[in-house]
Parts: sequence; C-alpha cells; structure tokens
Amino acid sequence: PPPPMPMGPPPIPLKLTGLMADPYGKARAYLKDPTGTVFEAVEGQVVDGRYRLLKIGTSSVVLSYLDGTGQRTVTLGG
Repeated sequence: PPPPMPMGPPPIPLKLTGLMADPYGKARAYLKDPTGTVFEAVEGQVVDGRYRLLKIGTSSVVLSYLDGTGQRTVTLGG
C-alpha cells in the first residue's frame, strides 16, 4: 500500500465575527472559538494562546499557529 499522507496542523477553528477601527484608527478583529468565547485582537497579537493574527483586511483576517504553520484566511461570518 502507498505510504500514509503527511498530516499538517489541525485547522484553526476561529470565526471572524466583526471588524472595527478604534478611535486611533487601529484595526481590531473580533474572533469567536467553538465554545463561544470572543477574542479581540490587533495585527501581530496572540489569540487564545495558540494563534497569531497576521493581517486584518477589509472583510477578512489571516491567522496562523504561533510557529507560522497552518495559515488560514477567515472571512466575516466564516
């Protein structure tokens, strides 16, 4: 039989629930985990002790694991 397929990191389970700019113009993202906990984060910040918010766009964010693997783009509501 063929060798097993290599497994990557598990998918990042956060959902993007909102985006806004604070009074100083800094973009903030609001992310919810499967348990319903909501996290507020800015670019470069660690979320839930496991993920890093790499980039905030107009309707999406880019997240990765702290070691840089498992990069994922999450759109609003998705």
